[in-house]
Order: sequence, then C-alpha cells, then structure tokens
Amino acid sequence: MRNVDRRSHAIMKVVTELVELQDVFLTDLMRKGRPLTLSAVAERCGVCVRAVS
Repeated sequence: MRNVDRRSHAIMKVVTELVELQDVFLTDLMRKGRPLTLSAVAERCGVCVRAVS
C-alpha cells in the first residue's frame, strides 16, 4: 500500500510541475509551450526519469 501512495505522490508532483512549466501553453493555446525533456522534469520533481515517463 505504501508503494501506491508513493507512486500517487510522484504523479502529483510531476503533473504539478508540468502545469507550472507549461502555464503559457495551457492558458493560451495559440502560443507555443516550452520544450521539455523527461530529465528536466524529473530533476525539478526530485524523482527518477522513469517515474516521469
């Protein structure tokens, strides 16, 4: 059960970071979002790259 909680927490962190990083794209769909890499998102979230993918 603890693994499920950790996975849920990691997913929430990744989604929150994606929303923050892509706020311009999400609020104004005519503008382009910033290019992101899995490793950049993982680093910001403090999780493994595999957790982001």
